[in-house]
This record gives sequence, C-alpha cells and structure tokens, in this order.
Amino acid sequence: MLNDHFWILAIINKAINDNYPTNDDIFMSLLTQAYSKNYPPIYSTPSTAQEIENIIHSLKAKDSGGYDKIPVWILKLCSSFIRLPMNFCT
Repeated sequence: MLNDHFWILAIINKAINDNYPTNDDIFMSLLTQAYSKNYPPIYSTPSTAQEIENIIHSLKAKDSGGYDKIPVWILKLCSSFIRLPMNFCT
C-alpha cells in the first residue's frame, strides 16, 4: 500500500513534468489506473464520552507531548472538559 502511494506520486509528478494539461479528468484517470483494486470500506463504532475519558486516564503519564506537544498530564487534568468535544471528532 505504501509503495502504491509513492508510485502514484511518481505518475502524477511525471504528468506534471511532461506538461500534460492539468484538468481533473487526466488526474482522475491516473488515480483510477493506480488504484484499480476496490478497498473494503472502513467502519467505525461510535464511542461514548466516558470511553474517551477512560482512554485518556489509561495513558502513561509522561511530561513529553506527542505530535500536538500536549503532555499527557494536561490531557488527564482536562479530560472532563475535553471528553464531550472529542466524542464528536470521528
């Protein structure tokens, strides 16, 4: 799958460098050629606010943050306030 991704980028890059017309039909045809397989749909099960809070409290307490630079101890401190908004982020 990762190789497919880079292969598609190479095709699109070649199309741009070869001065193909930049209309949507050409790029869509390139994408459909590259992704000829049908991938199964992804279904997610809705979670509850309590489940989100339980997950936050189960995280290991570290001072370092993740990609968002927010330390876990701050998430735990704010969990009762952020659990409801996070419940709608699906």
